[in-house]
Amino acid sequence: MRQTKGLIAMLCVWAVSACGLPDSHAVVNFPEGAGGWVRAGPDRQFAGREIFTYMDGAGELYLAYAFQRLFVREYRNPPQPPIVLELYDMSTPSDAFGVFTVDTDGTPVDMGQGGIYSAGLLRFWKGRYFVRVITQQETPDSKAAVLELARKISGAIPAEGDLPILVRAVPQDGLLKGEIRYFHTTVPLNIHYYISEHNILGLSKETEAVLARYQLGNRKVRVLVCLYPNRQQALSAHRAFAKDYLRVDTKASGVTTARVERGLYAGAALSSRVLVLGFEFDSARSCSAFIGKVLRSIRGFLREAK
Repeated sequence: MRQTKGLIAMLCVWAVSACGLPDSHAVVNFPEGAGGWVRAGPDRQFAGREIFTYMDGAGELYLAYAFQRLFVREYRNPPQPPIVLELYDMSTPSDAFGVFTVDTDGTPVDMGQGGIYSAGLLRFWKGRYFVRVITQQETPDSKAAVLELARKISGAIPAEGDLPILVRAVPQDGLLKGEIRYFHTTVPLNIHYYISEHNILGLSKETEAVLARYQLGNRKVRVLVCLYPNRQQALSAHRAFAKDYLRVDTKASGVTTARVERGLYAGAALSSRVLVLGFEFDSARSCSAFIGKVLRSIRGFLREAK
């Protein structure tokens, strides 16, 4: 299985950098406090690549999306552990959702348009914003304050946003909970499923992609859907994937399949600007049938969306 090993330790970094920058109220009204925790010190703000001064290498993930600016506020309630609230302006609801899907481990909470809580870290998305509320040491009081701060900042974000069109277009039956990811480039893709050391799919900020995992009988399979700016880019990616991953030539039409590692099957099919790839199937037949199903679902949805 071509999966990367370490999921999202890098997202849990919350190193502090002392910068006297404009107040976070410029974007969303941050809460002044909750459960005895009160604002401590000036708010901080990081635009574009300045994010690396806050979280080192983990910033690369946010820059793989349309990240614009990060707003940070710290709360203190000695001797309890501090709490940090981070608000990421991701430019679009699609990219806010995309960053949220990078790490879906934890307990679902009713927050924003989708929330997850795990060991002192609460994250959710709403509209064009991705939010994290963090305490390094979970206590009953700090957990309650984290949840309250999250509720307050969620209420201060005025509008919700739509899910990415590709996320809505893939089949929902058999889709495993928390197993759909949205992204543009290979940086998020490689976190979840490693295909090649090279960018053989030609992914970029101009492409959209969804990686989804399904229950198919007694097997779990994966599907990667890529939407390109034009057919020529999609065609080039199709040919490169068939040559470098499947080790076969593409078919003129239909689904190209091949037996790959561990005796499992992978496949690919192209329709206009949409490339659908399948992984971890137990037969060429099931691979071809499922990729065809996904492609039909996407084509139908995109036609209706026009």
